[in-house]
Amino acid sequence: VKPDLIITVPLVIEKIIRKKIFPAIEKPHMKLLMNIPIINDKIKDTIRQKLMDALGGKFQEIIIGGAALNKEVENFLRSIHFPYTVGYGMTECRPLLSYDDIKSGFTSANASAMIFGDGVRDRKWMWVPLTNW
Repeated sequence: VKPDLIITVPLVIEKIIRKKIFPAIEKPHMKLLMNIPIINDKIKDTIRQKLMDALGGKFQEIIIGGAALNKEVENFLRSIHFPYTVGYGMTECRPLLSYDDIKSGFTSANASAMIFGDGVRDRKWMWVPLTNW
């Protein structure tokens, strides 16, 4: 399966990073190589490409939502320039209330920009007009 867009919860991405990638880059020889600037960039490019290939290789970005993304994992994803963004939604009301495209300057630890014009009244409570159902 080679999806164009992946929408997932943080746990899936965190498990992949913590169980497969972190153990590999925490080995002594990798720590040494990760401190050499040009080699560090090549290693990060390789990690990003292998991670993208493992997830299908064709997607434009991954939207992560449903819970907070672990800060350590988020910092790592940003350091390898992985194409992800964080979305926030209320499952019982609508699938997505806020979202920023990775190309628009998404910042980490941010619930993204509110999606207006679709019934979002304020930050304390949201409603969806019956016409959206």
